[in-house]
This record gives sequence, C-alpha cells and structure tokens, in this order.
Amino acid sequence: MNGIVKNLPDADYRNAPGYGSTAIKWFLEEVPAQAKHWIDHPEDAPTFDAASVGQLVHALVLGQPHPFVVKDWDGRTKEGKERAAEVAANGQIGLSQSDFDLAHGMADGVRRHPTVAAILDKPGSAECSVFATVDGVKCKARFDWLPDDPNLPALDLKTAMSANPRVFVKNVAKFEYAVQRAEYLDVLEAVEGRRRELLIVAVDKRAPHLTSLVGVPEMWSQIASDKAAKARRIIRECEASGVWPDYGDGIHYIDAPTYYVFDADEQEIEV
Repeated sequence: MNGIVKNLPDADYRNAPGYGSTAIKWFLEEVPAQAKHWIDHPEDAPTFDAASVGQLVHALVLGQPHPFVVKDWDGRTKEGKERAAEVAANGQIGLSQSDFDLAHGMADGVRRHPTVAAILDKPGSAECSVFATVDGVKCKARFDWLPDDPNLPALDLKTAMSANPRVFVKNVAKFEYAVQRAEYLDVLEAVEGRRRELLIVAVDKRAPHLTSLVGVPEMWSQIASDKAAKARRIIRECEASGVWPDYGDGIHYIDAPTYYVFDADEQEIEV
C-alpha cells in the first residue's frame, strides 16, 4: 500500500504494514527489543484510560462513525449483564453519560473556534491515511484532517486538561507531539513532493472547553525532524541486521539525576 488512502477503516490502517508515529516514538524512548515487541504484540502496548473519550471527540468533530453508546445499564443485574453482552456482540462500547456529555461539549468547543471551523469546512478528508517509504523504512501516518488544498494546514486534534498554549506546551514536549507532526509531514512529503503545514488543535477538557490552535516553530520542528530521522535509522539498521538490541548483559552504572544531587545539597544546607 502506498500513497494517500481515503476512507480506510481504522482497523485496516492499524493492520497495514508500516511504522506509525507511535512506533517511531517508541524507538526513541525504548530499546529496539521493547519497541519491536509492542509492534508485534499490540495487546501488550501501553494504553490510556481516557482514550475512549478522546476517540469520541475525534469522531464527533470530524463527523465520523463511532462504536460508543451511553452505558444506561447496571452491570450488577441480570438485565444489565444481558444488555452489556448485547452491546459487546454488536461491537459497541459503553460510556457513561457524563463521558458522553464531556465529549459532546469538547466537540462543540472545537467547532466554536473560527479558524479551525473554517479549515474543517473546506474540502478535505478526515482520518486520512498516508503510506510511503521514508529513509528506506515503510512508514504510515493518519491525519485527523487533511485538506484537499495543499496550501491549507492539516489538523491534529488533541484533548488536554488545559488548552492554554503556555500550559499545553508541556504536553507537546512530554508526549512528543512535535515528533509525531514531523513524522506525519515526512510521510506526506514523500508522497506529494512538497512540505505542508500541520497545526495542533488543543481542546480543553474543562468547561467551557476552550480551543487553541498551536503551531510548532522552526527550531523545534528541526529538532523533531532529526529525532524522527534517528528513529527511522534505528529501524533500518535493525531490519537489515535482524537484531533488535535489548538492555544487554552488562552492568549499567548510572549517574544520579541532577535534581537528586540538588535535593541532597539543599538538605545539607538545612541541617
């Protein structure tokens, strides 16, 4: 599979060959053996409890189908257990009414942002999959919103405890959103032959669910691009050798973190 593929079901995208941005970040944060295990055994990969609400927000904002229904049954009763089994058999997922209300409120918050709404109202594709070989590595990316007009920025929707850009910057650093952005744009550039822009849409989980539109400046973009290229180099070398290194069988002598040394110095001063 290669190029831009519209309307590809999420399960088909996940099962398609290629390294996605999450895998790219794993190869930066973990030893190759750990990253490779999570790729080969996705059931063991890290998950997040709030993922369902975020998925529903994405579906509501982008007008996509979703498997979520309001959990209006009591799992402790016979009727509730039967209802839960019926929902599961239909491939649906139950969410509490409060989570449903939260997701709808956040989706409304995104749509109230005039710039975001203007981009979403232009012709484009939601959950758009892109496949390409970058630096000799098969890669894939899935854009939340990819406009048909290449002069318009693509959008990456993120939920956050605070959409205040001064606070959200910590999320960008902690979760390596800039690396994800770089990988997406590298894959898209390999297909289109030109560099596009991708902006992050941060929506606040707190009412009234304010939304900010966040860009990544040139210096940070370059650092992120270098990191993505480093991950692809590691993958390429591992694939070529057939060796996915782990922690090794030697002894690791570790240095005390700076904060630990500072804390010790402060305690000494207090004494």
